[in-house]
Amino acid sequence: MEKSLSNYPNLPFVTVTVCAPGTSTCDTIDHVLLDTGSTGLRVLASKLSSTTLAGMSREQLSSGYYIDECSQFVSGYTWGSVRLADVELGSETASSVPIEVIADSAAGSAPSSCASAGTNMGTVSQLGAYGILGVQGQIRDCGQSCASTALPLYYACSSGSGCSTESAVPLTQQVTNPVSMLTNDNNGIVLSMPSVSDSGQASATGTLYLGVGTQSDNTLTSLSTIALDANFEFTATYGGTANQYSFIDSGTNFLYFQDSSLTQCTGTYSGYYCPSSVQTESVTFAPNSGASSSSGSYTGTFKVGNVNTLLSSSGVYAFNDIGVYGLVEDGLDFGMPFFYGRYVVITNESSSGAGDASAAFGSNGA
Repeated sequence: MEKSLSNYPNLPFVTVTVCAPGTSTCDTIDHVLLDTGSTGLRVLASKLSSTTLAGMSREQLSSGYYIDECSQFVSGYTWGSVRLADVELGSETASSVPIEVIADSAAGSAPSSCASAGTNMGTVSQLGAYGILGVQGQIRDCGQSCASTALPLYYACSSGSGCSTESAVPLTQQVTNPVSMLTNDNNGIVLSMPSVSDSGQASATGTLYLGVGTQSDNTLTSLSTIALDANFEFTATYGGTANQYSFIDSGTNFLYFQDSSLTQCTGTYSGYYCPSSVQTESVTFAPNSGASSSSGSYTGTFKVGNVNTLLSSSGVYAFNDIGVYGLVEDGLDFGMPFFYGRYVVITNESSSGAGDASAAFGSNGA
């Protein structure tokens, strides 16, 4: 964790190198948001040099039509072209990965069916980052649904810009989790974040390990593992209520859950929690029906502080206890505050499809 590009707290950043396939023409991009709630690499076109971008060919359907994408997030959408790139993560390279180039002028403007998704996140100020690295565990960002059906996610056009026709897109041409295309260490990730003060702190430095159980540094013991369903969700039981559409999401700044017993803020931070002292809450995770395994569970705690007090401090960007009253898509959203002081392990789905990914949790003792 470090200072956000747009003063948003709790944004975990990594550095990614993007190259024109098969060449040494590359751009190293910092401040790329690490997101366990989405799949695939997306970078702002403005962070790519003209030579690198020119060497990244646009994906085309067998008909010759160009492919563009409308990626939808809780806070809005991104629109851009789908291009091939070699992606360097640490010392490893994934070759010819389909990525989204956000706000690529070659893709033109987003069609109305995409723009209706909310705020256009195609700028640094709106995105709060130079790109997004989605490591959810899903290999393709839409999967079989988009391979067989035209949905308002992928679009195709013959002219190269102004795409407005929704289109099905083969799996291999969909935006892809680069980790899954590494030669080694391609079965998932381990994210280790240190504990932070309940009053927040200026920054926090964690480690992203590539692969799960493939090297000595990504092999962990004493973890609690749960299977994720086809939507990469699980049931989170909190306050006696089982929320079966819950998920972990490092790309979300805060914790989203409902608890009427906790004091809520008024005024500027209406809708956030403002208890008089820091509260420690307990939650239990368990697999949903449809996951590859019905066994396994995890019981952990999270903290809830007073947002009025926490956000009154300048220069503080890492918070472990900011909560919002509400659900995201009918589930509890365990955003970045939940990651502090934990190892979080995401194991990718197999090539056969979703429903066999998993998540695991443990204390990192830091």
